[in-house]
Amino acid sequence: MLKLKTLTLIAIATLYTIVYSRELPIKTDPTCSTGIRDGSACCVAECNQCGGVGCSVNPLGPENCCSNTILATRPITYCNESLPPCIIVAAPEPVPDPLCENGLQNKNVCCREECLTCGGANCSTDPFGPENCCTTTILASDYSCDDYSAPCIVTLIPDVPTDVPTDFPTDIPTDIPTDVPTEKPTDKPTDKPTDKPTDKPTATPTITPSVKPTTKPSVTPTVEPTQEVSGTIKLLSNSKMELSVLGLSGILLLL
Repeated sequence: MLKLKTLTLIAIATLYTIVYSRELPIKTDPTCSTGIRDGSACCVAECNQCGGVGCSVNPLGPENCCSNTILATRPITYCNESLPPCIIVAAPEPVPDPLCENGLQNKNVCCREECLTCGGANCSTDPFGPENCCTTTILASDYSCDDYSAPCIVTLIPDVPTDVPTDFPTDIPTDIPTDVPTEKPTDKPTDKPTDKPTDKPTATPTITPSVKPTTKPSVTPTVEPTQEVSGTIKLLSNSKMELSVLGLSGILLLL
Protein backbone atom coordinates (compact mmCIF):
# COMPACT_ATOMS: atom_id res chain seq x y z
CA MET A 1 0.00 0.00 0.00
CA LEU A 2 2.84 2.34 0.90
CA LYS A 3 4.63 1.58 -2.36
CA LEU A 4 1.45 2.38 -4.33
CA LYS A 5 1.09 5.77 -2.67
CA THR A 6 4.75 6.53 -3.30
CA LEU A 7 4.51 5.61 -6.97
CA THR A 8 1.34 7.68 -7.32
CA LEU A 9 3.04 10.75 -5.81
CA ILE A 10 6.04 10.34 -8.11
CA ALA A 11 3.75 10.06 -11.15
CA ILE A 12 1.82 13.20 -10.13
CA ALA A 13 5.04 15.13 -9.53
CA THR A 14 6.45 14.07 -12.89
CA LEU A 15 3.26 15.03 -14.71
CA TYR A 16 3.14 18.37 -12.90
CA THR A 17 6.74 19.07 -13.88
CA ILE A 18 6.07 18.32 -17.54
CA VAL A 19 2.93 20.45 -17.67
CA TYR A 20 4.52 23.27 -15.69
CA SER A 21 7.60 23.34 -17.87
CA ARG A 22 5.45 23.55 -21.01
CA GLU A 23 3.23 26.32 -19.69
CA LEU A 24 5.99 28.26 -17.91
CA PRO A 25 9.23 28.31 -19.89
CA ILE A 26 12.49 29.44 -18.30
CA LYS A 27 12.15 33.11 -17.38
CA THR A 28 14.75 35.84 -17.50
CA ASP A 29 15.08 39.03 -15.51
CA PRO A 30 17.30 41.46 -17.46
CA THR A 31 16.54 44.38 -15.10
CA CYS A 32 16.56 42.41 -11.82
CA SER A 33 12.88 43.24 -11.24
CA THR A 34 12.36 40.04 -9.22
CA GLY A 35 15.56 40.33 -7.16
CA ILE A 36 17.69 42.80 -5.20
CA ARG A 37 20.24 44.75 -7.18
CA ASP A 38 23.72 45.85 -6.09
CA GLY A 39 25.53 47.46 -8.99
CA SER A 40 25.57 44.91 -11.78
CA ALA A 41 24.81 42.01 -9.40
CA CYS A 42 21.26 40.75 -8.89
CA CYS A 43 20.66 38.77 -5.70
CA VAL A 44 17.70 36.58 -4.84
CA ALA A 45 14.83 38.59 -3.34
CA GLU A 46 14.50 36.24 -0.35
CA CYS A 47 17.98 37.27 0.81
CA ASN A 48 16.57 40.67 1.90
CA GLN A 49 19.99 42.08 1.04
CA CYS A 50 22.51 42.01 -1.80
CA GLY A 51 26.05 42.19 -0.52
CA GLY A 52 27.12 44.05 2.58
CA VAL A 53 27.87 42.85 6.08
CA GLY A 54 26.47 39.42 6.91
CA CYS A 55 25.68 38.35 3.33
CA SER A 56 28.08 35.40 3.61
CA VAL A 57 26.16 34.00 6.64
CA ASN A 58 22.71 34.55 5.14
CA PRO A 59 20.66 31.32 5.21
CA LEU A 60 20.45 31.36 1.41
CA GLY A 61 24.24 31.47 1.15
CA PRO A 62 26.76 33.91 -0.40
CA GLU A 63 26.14 32.55 -3.90
CA ASN A 64 22.63 34.07 -3.73
CA CYS A 65 23.10 37.02 -1.39
CA CYS A 66 26.67 38.36 -1.83
CA SER A 67 27.23 40.58 -4.87
CA ASN A 68 31.00 39.90 -4.93
CA THR A 69 30.42 36.16 -5.04
CA ILE A 70 27.84 36.49 -7.82
CA LEU A 71 30.22 38.63 -9.90
CA ALA A 72 33.08 36.17 -9.37
CA THR A 73 31.10 33.01 -10.12
CA ARG A 74 32.11 31.09 -13.25
CA PRO A 75 30.57 30.31 -15.63
CA ILE A 76 28.88 33.70 -15.55
CA THR A 77 25.07 33.74 -15.30
CA TYR A 78 23.54 36.77 -17.02
CA CYS A 79 20.11 38.12 -16.12
CA ASN A 80 19.03 38.24 -19.76
CA GLU A 81 19.45 34.45 -19.77
CA SER A 82 18.35 33.47 -16.30
CA LEU A 83 16.66 34.50 -13.04
CA PRO A 84 18.58 35.76 -9.98
CA PRO A 85 21.27 35.30 -8.86
CA CYS A 86 22.73 36.80 -12.04
CA ILE A 87 24.68 39.70 -13.55
CA ILE A 88 22.81 42.57 -15.18
CA VAL A 89 24.79 43.00 -18.37
CA ALA A 90 24.54 41.65 -21.86
CA ALA A 91 26.39 38.37 -22.28
CA PRO A 92 29.60 39.18 -24.20
CA GLU A 93 31.44 36.84 -26.46
CA PRO A 94 34.11 34.88 -24.56
CA VAL A 95 37.59 36.37 -24.91
CA PRO A 96 40.31 33.71 -25.26
CA ASP A 97 43.48 34.10 -23.20
CA PRO A 98 45.71 31.17 -24.31
CA LEU A 99 48.82 32.39 -22.44
CA CYS A 100 46.98 33.55 -19.28
CA GLU A 101 48.22 37.10 -19.83
CA ASN A 102 45.23 38.53 -17.92
CA GLY A 103 45.17 35.98 -15.12
CA LEU A 104 47.25 34.42 -12.34
CA GLN A 105 48.94 31.27 -13.66
CA ASN A 106 49.97 28.18 -11.72
CA LYS A 107 51.43 25.61 -14.13
CA ASN A 108 48.62 24.85 -16.61
CA VAL A 109 45.88 26.56 -14.59
CA CYS A 110 44.93 30.21 -15.09
CA CYS A 111 43.14 31.71 -12.07
CA ARG A 112 41.49 35.11 -11.96
CA GLU A 113 43.97 37.95 -11.61
CA GLU A 114 42.17 39.24 -8.50
CA CYS A 115 42.79 35.99 -6.56
CA LEU A 116 45.24 36.16 -3.67
CA THR A 117 46.80 32.89 -4.81
CA CYS A 118 46.22 30.42 -7.62
CA GLY A 119 45.75 27.16 -5.77
CA GLY A 120 47.19 26.35 -2.37
CA ALA A 121 45.75 25.48 1.01
CA ASN A 122 43.72 28.69 1.42
CA CYS A 123 42.34 29.06 -2.11
CA SER A 124 38.85 27.90 -1.03
CA THR A 125 38.57 30.84 1.39
CA ASP A 126 39.62 33.42 -1.21
CA PRO A 127 37.02 36.22 -1.62
CA PHE A 128 36.58 35.21 -5.27
CA GLY A 129 35.85 31.61 -4.35
CA PRO A 130 37.36 28.23 -5.26
CA GLU A 131 35.79 28.28 -8.72
CA ASN A 132 38.15 31.16 -9.59
CA CYS A 133 41.17 30.56 -7.36
CA CYS A 134 41.53 26.78 -6.76
CA THR A 135 43.41 24.79 -9.39
CA THR A 136 41.54 21.52 -8.75
CA THR A 137 38.16 23.23 -9.17
CA ILE A 138 39.25 24.98 -12.37
CA LEU A 139 40.66 21.75 -13.83
CA ALA A 140 37.34 20.05 -13.15
CA SER A 141 35.47 22.78 -15.06
CA ASP A 142 37.32 21.85 -18.28
CA TYR A 143 37.28 25.43 -19.62
CA SER A 144 40.20 25.88 -22.03
CA CYS A 145 42.04 29.22 -22.22
CA ASP A 146 42.00 28.77 -25.99
CA ASP A 147 38.29 29.61 -25.84
CA TYR A 148 37.82 31.46 -22.53
CA SER A 149 39.57 33.86 -20.19
CA ALA A 150 40.41 33.11 -16.55
CA PRO A 151 39.50 30.89 -14.83
CA CYS A 152 40.58 28.40 -17.46
CA ILE A 153 43.09 25.68 -18.35
CA VAL A 154 46.24 26.60 -20.29
CA THR A 155 46.93 24.21 -23.13
CA LEU A 156 50.50 22.93 -22.88
CA ILE A 157 52.56 23.90 -25.93
CA PRO A 158 54.69 21.01 -27.32
CA ASP A 159 58.46 21.45 -27.39
CA VAL A 160 58.92 22.10 -31.11
CA PRO A 161 61.07 24.71 -32.90
CA THR A 162 59.38 28.00 -33.66
CA ASP A 163 58.78 29.31 -37.19
CA VAL A 164 60.01 32.78 -36.22
CA PRO A 165 63.40 33.23 -34.49
CA THR A 166 63.35 34.06 -30.81
CA ASP A 167 64.28 37.48 -29.41
CA PHE A 168 67.12 36.06 -27.34
CA PRO A 169 69.95 33.82 -28.58
CA THR A 170 69.71 30.11 -27.94
CA ASP A 171 72.04 28.34 -25.52
CA ILE A 172 73.14 25.80 -28.13
CA PRO A 173 74.68 26.95 -31.45
CA THR A 174 72.88 26.19 -34.68
CA ASP A 175 74.00 23.35 -36.96
CA ILE A 176 74.01 25.56 -40.06
CA PRO A 177 76.28 28.65 -40.23
CA THR A 178 74.61 32.04 -40.30
CA ASP A 179 74.67 34.40 -43.28
CA VAL A 180 75.97 37.33 -41.24
CA PRO A 181 79.65 37.14 -40.12
CA THR A 182 80.44 37.04 -36.44
CA GLU A 183 81.91 40.04 -34.62
CA LYS A 184 84.82 38.05 -33.19
CA PRO A 185 87.37 36.13 -35.30
CA THR A 186 87.00 32.40 -35.63
CA ASP A 187 89.38 29.98 -33.93
CA LYS A 188 90.30 28.31 -37.21
CA PRO A 189 91.48 30.06 -40.41
CA THR A 190 88.92 30.70 -43.09
CA ASP A 191 88.95 28.95 -46.46
CA LYS A 192 88.92 32.21 -48.41
CA PRO A 193 91.29 35.20 -47.96
CA THR A 194 90.07 38.33 -46.25
CA ASP A 195 89.37 41.57 -48.13
CA LYS A 196 91.83 43.63 -46.05
CA PRO A 197 95.67 43.21 -46.30
CA THR A 198 97.48 41.40 -43.56
CA ASP A 199 99.64 43.26 -41.01
CA LYS A 200 102.65 40.95 -41.42
CA PRO A 201 104.59 40.35 -44.67
CA THR A 202 103.86 37.29 -46.71
CA ALA A 203 106.18 34.32 -46.77
CA THR A 204 106.74 34.49 -50.55
CA PRO A 205 107.73 37.63 -52.54
CA THR A 206 105.11 39.46 -54.53
CA ILE A 207 104.98 39.20 -58.32
CA THR A 208 105.16 42.94 -59.09
CA PRO A 209 108.14 45.06 -57.85
CA SER A 210 107.64 47.71 -55.21
CA VAL A 211 107.33 51.38 -56.18
CA LYS A 212 109.93 52.69 -53.70
CA PRO A 213 113.62 51.60 -53.76
CA THR A 214 114.73 48.98 -51.32
CA THR A 215 116.85 49.93 -48.30
CA LYS A 216 119.49 47.29 -49.05
CA PRO A 217 121.45 46.99 -52.36
CA SER A 218 120.55 44.23 -54.73
CA VAL A 219 122.73 41.16 -55.00
CA THR A 220 123.35 41.56 -58.76
CA PRO A 221 124.30 44.85 -60.44
CA THR A 222 121.74 46.75 -62.43
CA VAL A 223 121.93 46.98 -66.22
CA GLU A 224 122.37 50.75 -66.38
CA PRO A 225 124.52 52.83 -64.00
CA THR A 226 122.83 55.17 -61.63
CA GLN A 227 122.85 58.93 -62.10
CA GLU A 228 125.34 59.50 -59.27
CA VAL A 229 127.91 57.08 -60.80
CA SER A 230 127.52 58.69 -64.26
CA GLY A 231 128.26 62.09 -62.79
CA THR A 232 131.42 60.85 -61.12
CA ILE A 233 132.71 59.41 -64.38
CA LYS A 234 132.11 62.72 -66.16
CA LEU A 235 133.95 64.58 -63.39
CA LEU A 236 136.99 62.30 -63.69
CA SER A 237 137.09 62.72 -67.49
CA ASN A 238 137.13 66.53 -67.17
CA SER A 239 139.97 66.36 -64.62
CA LYS A 240 142.12 64.28 -66.95
CA MET A 241 141.58 66.76 -69.77
CA GLU A 242 142.60 69.65 -67.53
CA LEU A 243 145.81 67.83 -66.50
CA SER A 244 146.61 67.15 -70.11
CA VAL A 245 146.33 70.83 -71.03
CA LEU A 246 148.55 71.89 -68.14
CA GLY A 247 151.22 69.35 -69.11
CA LEU A 248 151.28 70.55 -72.69
CA SER A 249 151.63 74.18 -71.56
CA GLY A 250 154.61 73.27 -69.36
CA ILE A 251 156.45 71.60 -72.23
CA LEU A 252 155.97 74.61 -74.48
CA LEU A 253 157.47 76.92 -71.82
CA LEU A 254 160.55 74.79 -71.50
CA LEU A 255 161.16 75.03 -75.19
